[in-house]
Amino acid sequence: MVVRLEDGTLAGSAATMDGLVRRMAAIPGMNAARAIGMASTVPARVLGERGLGRLRAGACADIIVLDAALRVLLTMVGGTIRYRN
Repeated sequence: MVVRLEDGTLAGSAATMDGLVRRMAAIPGMNAARAIGMASTVPARVLGERGLGRLRAGACADIIVLDAALRVLLTMVGGTIRYRN
């Protein structure tokens, strides 16, 4: 799905991160762990953000819990549950 301005100019995408992770994980030779890393650890590393993209003491307390089908079950922001499916 694409997003366009009123004049038809391409403005971006309406894709969700969990949807993109599912699509990436489905590519032959790819797996869920690598796809999740590509959506979390890799961008944090590229940006130099040591407190993002990993679970450990002192890191940001924003997490997403996925089910086996890589669909969002729970979202926590700042350690507080913001979404539960």
